Order: sequence, then C-alpha cells, then structure tokens
Amino acid sequence: MSSTTSQSEPVYSCTIVNLILVSATVTRHQEELPDDIDFDEQPPHVEVTAAVTNVENRDDLYLASLRMSVTLVDDRNAKLLSTHVEYNGFFEVSAPTSEDAITFLQPRVAAIISPYANQLVADLITRTGLPPLFLPPLEVFAQKQLQFTSDEPAQTIQ
Repeated sequence: MSSTTSQSEPVYSCTIVNLILVSATVTRHQEELPDDIDFDEQPPHVEVTAAVTNVENRDDLYLASLRMSVTLVDDRNAKLLSTHVEYNGFFEVSAPTSEDAITFLQPRVAAIISPYANQLVADLITRTGLPPLFLPPLEVFAQKQLQFTSDEPAQTIQ
C-alpha cells in the first residue's frame, strides 16, 4: 500500500468588516428639469465611471475604495445631472500572503460595494425630483470591459 500526499489549494475568502460612505454629491446641470420626463418611455442615456483604488493592507484589514460617477443625459444629449459617490470598505481576507490577499480582493471590491453605491445613487436621483432609475450591478458594466485596477484611470461605459 502506498501513501500519497496531496497538497490542498489555499482557501481564499473575504468578509466586509466596515463600509464607510466617504462622499456623495449631486449636480443638476439644468436650472429646471423638464416636468414631462418619463424614464419608462424615454430612458436617459446613463454614463457610469467607476474605479477601485487604494487596495492595501492596514493592520490585518484591507482597505479598498470604490469611486463611482453616474451622469444622466437626455435624448437631446443635454446633461440632466451627475452623481458622485465614494465608499471605503475594510475587509478581512484569508489568503497565504498579503500580496495574494490584495490580488484576490481587487476584482471583488466592485461586486461587494457597488450594490450600496447603486442604491445611494438611485436614491439621490429620485430626491432631485426625477423618476426612479434602476442601475444594473457594476458587473454588467465590467462585462463591457470596464477595468477595475488602481493603476488605470476610470473608464466611461455607455
């Protein structure tokens, strides 16, 4: 009988410990928004810019920031309003090394934090008097080759 040894693959996991809203702004680009806006009949063009930055180790927790901007443009190509939100997330990450933890966490930050950012953006838009707007998860934009890297500038997806 021979004994075989198998090396198991490292198990990676992450848990969000704290989520902090750093900033949220809304800018109306028109003095008066049209009264007849109906997103069901004529949805606005939505420009989303997102970037994950600051993925770093801080005393056994990993800090990652998500910055997201959403601009609504009407059918006449006029900007209606822009929103900008930034969240910091602190994560516990289980990985063999700190470098492995950062590599593991980097592409997952947007999927973890973006539902909170999307909800806040939708709420901010509604509070300006515009109809409710559903924003898809950032993964939908990522499928259009949005790069979530800290070394590249954010890209606009249309």
